[in-house]
Amino acid sequence: MLHVLKNMDARTYKQIILYACSEYGSYEELIKMYYEENYIAACDFKVSDFYEIPIYGEKIIWTGKALEKKIDDTYDNLEFSARIFKYVLDINNNMIDEIVLPKRRNIHVFKIVGVAFK
Repeated sequence: MLHVLKNMDARTYKQIILYACSEYGSYEELIKMYYEENYIAACDFKVSDFYEIPIYGEKIIWTGKALEKKIDDTYDNLEFSARIFKYVLDINNNMIDEIVLPKRRNIHVFKIVGVAFK
């Protein structure tokens, strides 16, 4: 399970965008950013449950059918739509050496995008 992103491109980033959701509850965690010269910053990462509407002001970027995998490798349709949300972390134009994601198995990060400063 990936929790640390290392050796990022040597660019100055103004934002980190994450596409994520949680299950079995919404969570408030920290993401640690290691900048050049070993400066560490912690960013709040508040993630809504995929079952709920966004509760932290995030934007829904995907809604679709929710399925549950059964022991016999078949699936049941659940009675609700699943959601993936977009989270934007402003990081004040820093060079990032490393990102450490929370170690919570109920938070699912599907994509991370660095928005470079021009």
